[in-house]
Amino acid sequence: WNRYYLAATKHVPFQGIGDLGIHGAYVYNKRKQYHLNGPALGANFQCALPETTFLHKASHGLDLRAAYDSRTVNIGGQYSFWKDYINAIIELNDCKYPSAGLLFKVHLK
Repeated sequence: WNRYYLAATKHVPFQGIGDLGIHGAYVYNKRKQYHLNGPALGANFQCALPETTFLHKASHGLDLRAAYDSRTVNIGGQYSFWKDYINAIIELNDCKYPSAGLLFKVHLK
């Protein structure tokens, strides 16, 4: 309960290519030993190629992203497998430290 932010986001569709998301926020943190206050910016791109191409099948579920959080720049991506139940995530923290993992989602209906 010591980190607050105000955020705005806008998604712009590009017909036959994908969806570009642009995100901006201001982050306020009350902790004295880890005060990361300031602007945070990000962008992501989800591929949505025409269904008639081979690239559609290969890129369907691909989400590329970049973010800045007043201290570091991070870049990475996520790829969804098997109807968005399994996701592989790869990221470069501060554009030099790799991080990777698998995310398993449980869809409650």
